[in-house]
Amino acid sequence: MRSTRVKKLLLLSFNFLIISTIVSSCSIPEELQAKTIVNEFFPNFWVFVAHTIALSIIILFGIFLLWKPTKRFLAKRSELIQAEINNANEIKKQAQELLDNAKKQKQDAELQAREIINLATNQAYRLKNDLETDAKRKANRIIENAHAEIIKQESILKRELEDRIVDVALEATSTLIQKNVAKEDHERLVNELLKNLD
Repeated sequence: MRSTRVKKLLLLSFNFLIISTIVSSCSIPEELQAKTIVNEFFPNFWVFVAHTIALSIIILFGIFLLWKPTKRFLAKRSELIQAEINNANEIKKQAQELLDNAKKQKQDAELQAREIINLATNQAYRLKNDLETDAKRKANRIIENAHAEIIKQESILKRELEDRIVDVALEATSTLIQKNVAKEDHERLVNELLKNLD
């Protein structure tokens, strides 16, 4: 890179030298003679030296007053732009990390929500099954108790009925014994007793 700068400076210097030489000797002679051609187109040695020194001074001033400050300004500007690019890349990287974190949190939240929903659904099914089982157990117990009560009531009623039948039979027997009743009276008495039982 440095060699290209040197080449550019040498080329620029040579161009200035040629241009200054041509400009300084741009008088059109009235007659072109062999001696005047050399003097007119090529200036004398001291003019050439003066122009070369002046050109060198102008180039040095250009380098120190224009080129170096411009180069420093461009370097600072380049550093500033690079710093902004680095800052933008860093911000982009942080934003990407935040986005990745947000996506991960979203996925975790969705997973957790699914787990909660599944857990709640399972608990609801378990609770439903427990309630159904408990209700069936209670219903079976109630039915068993009702059957037991029915059997108990039937046995009580049966005993009462048997007792009543025995009482009625005893009463009928005692009545028959007290009265010697005829067959028709006996049937009528039995019918009356049966009506009393109902």
